[in-house]
Amino acid sequence: MLRGLLRWAARQGYLKSPPEISIKARRSPDNRRPSFEPHEFARLEAVSLSRLVDPIMDGTGAEVRASDRRSWRIKRLDDHTRRDRTLLHAYVMIGAFSGLRPTEMYNLTWGDVLGYRAGRKKSVDERDIRLQVWGKGKSGKAIPQKAAIPWFDTLWMLFERSLGREPVDSDPVFASETGKRITSVANGFTELLKAAGLERDHRGIKRTPYSLRHFYISEQLANGAEVLDVARNCRTSLVMIDKHYGQVRLERVVDRLRPEWTRA
Repeated sequence: MLRGLLRWAARQGYLKSPPEISIKARRSPDNRRPSFEPHEFARLEAVSLSRLVDPIMDGTGAEVRASDRRSWRIKRLDDHTRRDRTLLHAYVMIGAFSGLRPTEMYNLTWGDVLGYRAGRKKSVDERDIRLQVWGKGKSGKAIPQKAAIPWFDTLWMLFERSLGREPVDSDPVFASETGKRITSVANGFTELLKAAGLERDHRGIKRTPYSLRHFYISEQLANGAEVLDVARNCRTSLVMIDKHYGQVRLERVVDRLRPEWTRA
């Protein structure tokens, strides 16, 4: 538009000759959040589960190398480490199948897991829960996938084993061995990502516990969930969904891009 204006001014005699204008167009930034592809999440899940059992005994034990170049061998997984890794695995599965923010997960109490107590004796197929969540200045109900339910059972079991009683409504869902609320799993999650070779995405961006939420949203969109429904269930806006998740890979939605229609 500016070039056109200057050329017009030159034709009208207001300018002897229009100046040269060089405009550099900036590339649109890649706003996609660091998530997981389905095969990557499957690897993360498998590696996480493998870390819950004792190392394969070959007479020497599993070798561990620290960042300061020290190394040692583990011959048996201690109960404290096993509990921490079990809680982390439950965190990964609940985050990936609910889309909750990390803060929302840390804030959960057993009273916020609506319908859980009434269905504890039933099979997963017969159960359903809702999550009353709050965090980051927002609150509301979230509807998780049923795949998250067994991992609430795991956290319930861990609480009973550590405290010798059932949790009450005011007890945190993610609790330490003493029943205190856990406020971060970032370090353990980073170690898990390193073990799985998934610390960074294909762009080199570092993954965080938030990546589980991004995985949930991306999978919901790729599998045909309505954008408005996903936004409401994740307590976010349509603008944020479009800005950060609008580029769900086309290969993932190829069937939706080939609807049944013919030219008249």
